[in-house]
Amino acid sequence: MVLGIFSYGYFLNALIISSRIRFFDRRYGHVDVLVFHGYLAVVAMLFAVGHRLLKSAYYREMSTQIGFGVVGFYLFLAVVALSVLFMDNRLLRRLKPFVALRRFGVGVLRLDYSLLKLFHNATSVAALLVTVHVLMASSTREDPLRIALMGGWAGVAGLMYLHHKAVRPFLAWRKGWRVTAVIPLTEAIVELRMRRPGKPVGRRPGQFGYFRILSRDCGSEEHPFTISSAPENDELRITVKNLGDYSATLKHVCVGTKVMMDGPYGIFTPPVQPRPLLFIAGGIGITPFMSMVASWRHHTLERPCTLIWSVRTAEELVRRELFDTTAKERAMFSFVPVVTRSVQPGFPYRRIDKRLLESHSPPALRKQMLVYLCGPESMQAAAAKYLKELGVPSGNIHREAFLR
Repeated sequence: MVLGIFSYGYFLNALIISSRIRFFDRRYGHVDVLVFHGYLAVVAMLFAVGHRLLKSAYYREMSTQIGFGVVGFYLFLAVVALSVLFMDNRLLRRLKPFVALRRFGVGVLRLDYSLLKLFHNATSVAALLVTVHVLMASSTREDPLRIALMGGWAGVAGLMYLHHKAVRPFLAWRKGWRVTAVIPLTEAIVELRMRRPGKPVGRRPGQFGYFRILSRDCGSEEHPFTISSAPENDELRITVKNLGDYSATLKHVCVGTKVMMDGPYGIFTPPVQPRPLLFIAGGIGITPFMSMVASWRHHTLERPCTLIWSVRTAEELVRRELFDTTAKERAMFSFVPVVTRSVQPGFPYRRIDKRLLESHSPPALRKQMLVYLCGPESMQAAAAKYLKELGVPSGNIHREAFLR
C-alpha cells in the first residue's frame, strides 16, 4: 500500500508538471522541467512495479477495483517504456542494444515521433484508471479525509492536464497568427514570418514556442521552434532547418496559413547584469542568437560579446548580414564565423577547438564571462569541456537543448 501511494503521488505530479506551468518554466527552464517530469514518471513506474509484485504475491484474488489498477498499470508501463526507448535522448543513448532497438523501431516499424507523442497522451487514461483504483480501495474508503486527499490530488492533475490539452489550444486558435512570408534561405533552411492583430506577444530574446501550422502540407502537429526575431519586432519569425519529415514540408506552407503558438517558453536569455558574453552556435543553433543580436539593434550594448558560429559550408551562414552589420555598428560585439568543410578566403577557422576559444576569451574576463551554447550536443559538450579547462566556471556555462 505504501508503494502504491508513492507511485500514485509521483504519477500525478508527473502529469501536473507536464502541463507547461509558467512558474516552473521561469524558475527552472522548460527543458529541465521536462527532464524532471521524465524522472518522476520512471520513479512512479518503479514504485508501481513493486506495488504490483507484492499485491500479486500476497493477494491473489481479482476484483473490479484491482482490475482498474492492473489495466492502468500496464498502460502506464507501455507509455513509460516507449518514451524511454524512443523519445528520451539521455538515459539510454550510450547503450548499443537500445540504440539498435530504437533504429529498428523508427526505421522498420515506422514509429515516428508524432505517433509516439500521440500515444504518450494515453498517460491521462492510465491516470484515470489508477485514480478509480485508489478511490475504490478499502484503505481509502475507510476515511473521508483520505478520499478527499486522493480525489482532490487527482482532480488538480486532471484539471491542469485538461487546461493544457484543451483550453490552451482553444485560446491559441482564437489568437492565431497568419503566415505573411515563406522565405527559402538555402535548400535546407526556410524562414517563416507571421503576424497577428492586437498587441505584440511579450517575450525575451532566445525563447521558443510550440507551433501548430494548420496546413495540409505539414498537418497540424505541434512542434517547438525558437523565435528568431527580436521581441521589439511585431512580426514573429522562425528559422527552420530540414531535419526530418515535418520540417521538410514547411517550405510548402502558403501565405495566409493560420498558425497557433503556445508560448513563449525558456530561460536561455542573458541577464541584464553587464557581464561579458560568449555565444557559441552550431548550425541551426544560431536561431536564439539571431533574436538576441536583433534585439541589441534597438538598444545600447554595454558589455563585450563574441559570437562564434560553426557551420559546414559558407552557404549555411544565413542572415549573416545581421551579425556583420551589428559588428560594424557596435564596437563591443564581434562575430567569428567557422566553416568546417570548405577552405575559403575570409574563414580562417575550421573548427571550434580550445585554441579558438582561448583566443576569444581574455583571461581577465573568464571568471565573470557568461557562456551560452546552442547546437549539436557533441559540439556543446566539447566546447564546455574546453572552456572549463580555460578557467570558465561551470555555473557560467548555459546549454540549450533541441526539443522535439
